[in-house]
Amino acid sequence: NFTKIIHQNFQIEAPDPVKVKEKIQMVNGGSIVVEREEDGNYHKLIFEKIPYESLVKIFNFKQEIELAQKEEMFKQAATYEKNQRLGLALTLYERIHRKYKDEKAFTNIKNLAQRLNNDITEVKELFDKKEFPASQEKANKVLELFGPNLTKDLTPILEAFSKDKAIVKELKAAEYLKKVELSLKNQKTPKSKIIKACKDIIAYTPNTLTAQKAQAIMEKFK
Repeated sequence: NFTKIIHQNFQIEAPDPVKVKEKIQMVNGGSIVVEREEDGNYHKLIFEKIPYESLVKIFNFKQEIELAQKEEMFKQAATYEKNQRLGLALTLYERIHRKYKDEKAFTNIKNLAQRLNNDITEVKELFDKKEFPASQEKANKVLELFGPNLTKDLTPILEAFSKDKAIVKELKAAEYLKKVELSLKNQKTPKSKIIKACKDIIAYTPNTLTAQKAQAIMEKFK
């Protein structure tokens, strides 16, 4: 590794890693600074006029390490995308771009950010149209994909789903309506029960889109 190369090139004895804390860094002008601390004692070694061959070896090694690290980060980000953990992927691509100014990472950032923006916009549009069950379903999916940190714009809507009494009632009615629709597919539930269920939904949450759907189902049996 980098530390081993420095030890070998400057004929420095490797310290006991248990007893000695060592820090090695390259500073402006190509000098190498080796800092060591042992039992409260502090030592600093500065190597100047470093042979060109040594500088090349150190520089090439650092490049190889950085390339390997970048490739590993890309692999991890791709795994996040494959597993539908898009928030983690987006955050990692941002780290890659900040550190390496990588164009591929920048493109991936734009694509994921656009996906996030589109999804958030869809949630808001559904909410504004008072399609609360559909808006909640989409919001939950976006939250699952991108996580809470990247979906803070949805906070007021998410709070409405749990605190607005009228919306909470419609969401409960929508869940009940799903059961009614499932019973229609099974074709085993008596029509009278389906009609009664639809009437209950309409009475429970009148003048809503869910009530309209229940009304449409009920009309089919009249």
